[in-house]
Amino acid sequence: MPHLNEQTILQIAEKAIADRKLTYDHEEGLKARYDGPEKLREGQVIPIWTVSYITAKNPFFDQNTHYILINDNNAEVLYIVTPTTYIE
Repeated sequence: MPHLNEQTILQIAEKAIADRKLTYDHEEGLKARYDGPEKLREGQVIPIWTVSYITAKNPFFDQNTHYILINDNNAEVLYIVTPTTYIE
């Protein structure tokens, strides 16, 4: 059972996107999912939420799906996964 609720997670994700000066397609919105305990790229296992979003429409680039991983224990944004990299 998650400690945080979906509304809180979506607010954290919105702030993470804004803080990193990223944009997303507001028509598609943000989608949150509680994944429970997961092994992260650093090797630790913690309960996480994943928030997915599609990048904003742009005449020069294709839209891509990005994933924000959020620690359920302390509401920390761990990183954003893109098709080519991780954003801290």
